[in-house]
Amino acid sequence: FIGVQAHFKEIGVRVPEIYALDEEAGVILLEDCGDESLEDAWRGGGWEETGPHYDAAMDMMAAMQEAPSPPAGGRIALTRRFDPEFFTNELHHTRKYAFESLLGMETNERILNAAFRELCEEICRIPFRLTHRDYHSRNLMVLDDAVFAIDFQDARMGPATYDLASLAFDSYVDLPHRPLLGDLRPPPFLG
Repeated sequence: FIGVQAHFKEIGVRVPEIYALDEEAGVILLEDCGDESLEDAWRGGGWEETGPHYDAAMDMMAAMQEAPSPPAGGRIALTRRFDPEFFTNELHHTRKYAFESLLGMETNERILNAAFRELCEEICRIPFRLTHRDYHSRNLMVLDDAVFAIDFQDARMGPATYDLASLAFDSYVDLPHRPLLGDLRPPPFLG
């Protein structure tokens, strides 16, 4: 958490300040980023009110992905990476809890395993950049018209599209994709 916070702060991502730290006790005193998440702001004002906050969130995402990475020493987020095994495990959770438990579907494990493996290998061919990992409206706080990222301790290197997909297809809010993505210019690394 501490290394990710320091790196995000250095590259211009708004994160809570660390006011005090007791590593032995495992306690950190952080800046209060308020009670209003981007989800709350969305529900209270819709796109007209929250569009600028989403612009700020997109700018922070660009800062994460475009900033040169310092040496990985001491920065665990820069050494941790998504890999095909991680994505395969996530897809197996989907199979078990969505297809089988929720929808009551029978699945062919052999066919799904082959499809999952191919999909995960393809995903890992996307250029990797630093990702927040949980970049959605509940982990973006709005305070005095500033947007702060929280819950970033699982940050890691991953597909450049990962955080964008998390924000644009947020399960907590139903965003109008044209305003969010319509003027989006692909970052240089996506060609």
